[in-house]
Amino acid sequence: MSENDDKYTKGMVDWSVSDNATVKNYCLWQYQLISEYIGKDILEIGAGSGRLSEIIVARNQYDSYVSIEPSDKFFSELSNDTAIKGRVSVFKMTSKELDKKYYNSFDTMLLIHVLEHIEDDLTTLEGLKPFLKKSGKLIIMVPSYNFLFSDLDRRIGHYRRYNKKMLKDMANLLDLNIYKMQYTNVLGIFGWFWFCKVRKCNFNDTSKKNEIVKGFRFFDKYLLPFVTKIENNFNLPLGLNLTCVLTKKDDLP
Repeated sequence: MSENDDKYTKGMVDWSVSDNATVKNYCLWQYQLISEYIGKDILEIGAGSGRLSEIIVARNQYDSYVSIEPSDKFFSELSNDTAIKGRVSVFKMTSKELDKKYYNSFDTMLLIHVLEHIEDDLTTLEGLKPFLKKSGKLIIMVPSYNFLFSDLDRRIGHYRRYNKKMLKDMANLLDLNIYKMQYTNVLGIFGWFWFCKVRKCNFNDTSKKNEIVKGFRFFDKYLLPFVTKIENNFNLPLGLNLTCVLTKKDDLP
């Protein structure tokens, strides 16, 4: 593991491309939660190995798509992904290194399970505002509830988990409007608590990783259809994750 991966990837270095198949349906559901907000000019921050990128490329008509990823491991996987090669402009960098030529270039910015990995999340979002077009959407997905913060969170580089108040406070400080905010995956709370708080699973212990992967696989195949059916019809007051769509206040009618 390189110094760069130690800084950015941490325990996620033990999660392989083949492991993505474990949560294939879940990744598709994550996309469905945000698909209506994805526009024509896309910036994906912290694209990882390209799980979401592949889905968007296969399903969306877009004019431009830029993905950035700072870790050596994930950038290598992302840049060599044949499903997105030639369709997505991929750069090895953080959001702080984005060229100012991209100011006012994107109507969609994606931070899907990225913000929790950034120590100064507020400053990062503030730095991204100039890149957002008028009426553009900043789409965030994060893990929720700090009482669920576990050793696995720490090992994979999470600084925190979120609740609605935390995101509302940041939106107010950044003068951004909350277009949508929704908790998702209510059943996942129980699974995460069992595997990560009680069983203390992590990815760099093979037996523990196998245990959590089996749980992911069971959830993805058998429980997710039930969860999506319920949550597509009801906005529940709690969930393992939190999805938030932000836009500039002066962009609203």
